Amino acid sequence: MLMIAIDVGTTNAKVIVFDEKGKVVAKAAHGYQLRCQLPGQAEEDIGEIWSAVKQGLKEVAARIDEPCAITMSTAMHSLIGIKNHQAITPLYSWADTRAAKYAKDAKLAAIAKRSGVPLHPMTPLVKLSWLKAENPDLYQSVDRWIDLKSFLVYQFTGKYQTDYSLADSYGFFDHETNSWDQEALQYLDLTAEKLPEAIDTTSKLEIINSALMKELGLEAKDLVIGASDGTLSNLAQANPATSLSISLGTSSAIRSEVSQRKLDPSGKAFVYYLMPTRWVVGAPSNNCGNIWAWWKQILGLSFEEMDDLVASSSLGSHGILFYPYLYGERAPLWDANASGKLLNLRADNTKADLLRAILEGILFNLCENYTLIAPLLGEIKEVNVSGGLAGVDGVLQMLADILNLPVNLTKQGDASALGAAVLGFSVYQKSLPIVDHGQARFEPNKQNVLAYEQIFNQWHKQLN
Repeated sequence: MLMIAIDVGTTNAKVIVFDEKGKVVAKAAHGYQLRCQLPGQAEEDIGEIWSAVKQGLKEVAARIDEPCAITMSTAMHSLIGIKNHQAITPLYSWADTRAAKYAKDAKLAAIAKRSGVPLHPMTPLVKLSWLKAENPDLYQSVDRWIDLKSFLVYQFTGKYQTDYSLADSYGFFDHETNSWDQEALQYLDLTAEKLPEAIDTTSKLEIINSALMKELGLEAKDLVIGASDGTLSNLAQANPATSLSISLGTSSAIRSEVSQRKLDPSGKAFVYYLMPTRWVVGAPSNNCGNIWAWWKQILGLSFEEMDDLVASSSLGSHGILFYPYLYGERAPLWDANASGKLLNLRADNTKADLLRAILEGILFNLCENYTLIAPLLGEIKEVNVSGGLAGVDGVLQMLADILNLPVNLTKQGDASALGAAVLGFSVYQKSLPIVDHGQARFEPNKQNVLAYEQIFNQWHKQLN
């Protein structure tokens, strides 16, 4: 049996076919545009996304001839307005912050805290409040507000259904009743019928769109609805309950797994459903590899030159402290209007000092987010890291020293798609092995750990 994992992210749709040993049998990927012409705008055309998914499915279908099922991983916090089964709005992505002023509403804050999702303009809860207030005619004309997952599911099954982990990302899903929060529905002037039905991530649905299957050249009969990309990437990790999963991409996220739903009392960490008895706790940051790229442009250096300068720098950057909030921030600040800052800059500082301070600031922010989620976790024994910034010289040793934990550079590519396949096969009582020996391991240096503990305390005091 083969499992086709559809992995739809912010700017790219991957379709990857896995066999029962976790081997990739076929793969296709197609991109699409994120429109950001206006301040805070981050929209997409759902038609372009669906075309990319279909093209990927056609390409892999031509390379397989075994029975298969389909499963899905999709990006979180998306919102689309549907009328007569057609999209009448763009897809508002997680990155769209035009609803920022509505994230200060005390009533919404109480709803969000119950949901386990921090209050932020990324969430459909806040976006719906914005659209209701500023575009009431459009808001009332919509038959149903859905997310990316439920749009895709409808194409295969004719039903608007999303999974519990994506429902969590709306910011007003009630896990006590596994239904939409009643107070939120009243506040938003909605009924449950104007939203997708939320079902378990392990739900197996019948594919009834035979015309679509013929167009794609597929004979799949089942769709396992799957989960969100962030939670599924955790499922692709070895030892998920005793390790941290950190992605160092354009943005960053730190996650781990727990067996029971635990809410952060401060409301700054998220908790998302993964599958029965498995939840993912974590904190996302807007600022990571994009910060390194911004400084590259500002300083007029190549990445190779930046690596060489960092290699010649000293721990602590001769006193410079950097706060990396150039793109606003989610965790730990949850402030879309946050800005970055440099402290203790002196005339005798060098480019090497500055560049090391930038990296230390990004990693101190990750450490701040670890301290945020640590009380919700069990014992953590190691860290698994992926993403482009992990390739910068010295970063992973710095991270090991700052967190005082062994750090593994994972070689597990396409983690969300693999996690979707793991979940999909589990529905058929098949266990997909997760084998990731990693590319390298970095142990904490005791002397550096002590030094970074003092510097991080200074950084933390200035943050607050």
